[in-house]
Amino acid sequence: SQQGREPMMKFIFVLVLLRCCSGALNAAWRQLEEHAVSMWSIHLGVLLADDERSKEMCLEGPSGLLHLDWSRQKVTAKTMALLELLGEEARVPAKLKKMREMEIVNPTENRAASHHAREDLPEVFAFADDVRAKGEIAAVVVAGIGGSRLGPELAVRALEDGRLDIRFLSSVEKSAFDEATRGLDPRRTLVIISSKSFTTVETAINADKLRRWLPQSVARRNLVACAANVDEAKKFLLSSSSSQDDDFDDDDDDDIQKRIFPFSKDVGGRFSVSASPGLLPLALAVGSTKTRQFLAGMREVDANVFDDEVPLRRKVPFVLAALGVWNTRCLNREQLGGPRLSARAVVPYCHRLALLPAHVQQLEMESLGKSVTADGKAFATARQLQTDVVFGAQGTDCQHSFFQLLHQGAATVPCDFVAALEDDDEDDDCKDELMAHFFAQADTLALGNNDVYFFRRRESRRQAIRKKVSLRESLPGDRPSCSLLLRKLDPESVGALIAVYEHRTAITGFLLDVNPFDQPGVEHGKTLARAIRRAFFADTTTAKDQHGATPLSTRRLLGRYLALKLEKRRRYFPTSSESK
Repeated sequence: SQQGREPMMKFIFVLVLLRCCSGALNAAWRQLEEHAVSMWSIHLGVLLADDERSKEMCLEGPSGLLHLDWSRQKVTAKTMALLELLGEEARVPAKLKKMREMEIVNPTENRAASHHAREDLPEVFAFADDVRAKGEIAAVVVAGIGGSRLGPELAVRALEDGRLDIRFLSSVEKSAFDEATRGLDPRRTLVIISSKSFTTVETAINADKLRRWLPQSVARRNLVACAANVDEAKKFLLSSSSSQDDDFDDDDDDDIQKRIFPFSKDVGGRFSVSASPGLLPLALAVGSTKTRQFLAGMREVDANVFDDEVPLRRKVPFVLAALGVWNTRCLNREQLGGPRLSARAVVPYCHRLALLPAHVQQLEMESLGKSVTADGKAFATARQLQTDVVFGAQGTDCQHSFFQLLHQGAATVPCDFVAALEDDDEDDDCKDELMAHFFAQADTLALGNNDVYFFRRRESRRQAIRKKVSLRESLPGDRPSCSLLLRKLDPESVGALIAVYEHRTAITGFLLDVNPFDQPGVEHGKTLARAIRRAFFADTTTAKDQHGATPLSTRRLLGRYLALKLEKRRRYFPTSSESK
């Protein structure tokens, strides 16, 4: 009957709608999920015993700047073919083309993503070279937070030559400011205020502190800005000059303009290493020549990724992104009966790359931590929301902290191991020791200390039995990882490494159908913080509930803080009755 058909038609309509909203329910996803069932039970020791397979699971990056080996991932040639098919069905090549041609790829803000333009900035380079050549400046303090600090500081620490003492300031705490300025002569210190919007509260607070720290006589010369919002940056620099110099007039507007190094609003903060927030500190740290080499390394990766003639399987960022999706979305399924794969460790075996985990953490988690599709629709299943929790630290330090969990914990945590084949700053003995751990940890995670691999290598049973250990000492292995080797710790290779992770992030977003270029969750937290901040000015110990929206727990905790503030205020500024 007509009445009986209506509920069924509604059910079919909803089902079709859900399938349309979820870009995951296509042939490639289904094949990958079916393939994952058979792959889950195959130990990595068995896979690594196949030499021919291992030879296929590696890729030389553009111009030999880096080399990727993923033989310690639970994949076969069939897996990689299915992942490439997924990339095609997810329209990754078409989306990369849109990004390359500066079309809209950030629908939330109706913007392109132009960080890959990697433009030479002659004004930045000339300014930095002039500062380095004159010798009047001995130190640099960069005030910025998030993308205005993490990526730029990573590049500086990886390559700095020590001519200038370059420090970064992000926290608003007095102790952080004191640490950033300790021992510095403000007359010989260049201050850089780095902020895309120039309205970020933390940066504004630190900018005001640094402005007051600089002597009036050098404020104009020693205070510069990197900003996309040039008007706000100009207001800040104008107020700095006018408040400290009564003779300031409009004729000095050109001077103010020269101290602003703009970048496009289409460049996200976490992608701004190759824009003025990253290039100015780097050029001050190493000079313009090496900074251009850094950009050249990034462009090598860009050219490979954006080349329509190069298949996806020959692009290092795609391989990394696809393997991440494979681990998180396909092998990470409760019905497979194994531990969940919902985190990834980034472990650089290089002291100068110690900040790589923090940069990748922000890059990926701020870009991919989304719960809706790129066009704002709900995902069909909770499993489609899974993205990596990224953490890490430099080896070998982290071998003495969280590696115990990696080897014997219930959760399986894939790793990115990163190292440089050559580093001019290291002596051979120390480098050998470091690299021995780099290779050993990847193998231990993959093979453990059981006999799976050794049986496959046709050792005698007696030899294999000798390798058996107690349950307490048993390392199960079967923990996946990738090894990423830089040709050398030089500007080109470091630039290539950072570009690889930028593209990996964007491609993962394309595969999962999320917008990797917005961050709405971050913005709401800032709004709420401003509302709470207003309570601090009230002469009361009671935190007012705004429209019943503030939880009791928050009001009680906030009340304790406000009570302490009020007590301090009364102690230092007693009323007339209290003073008697």
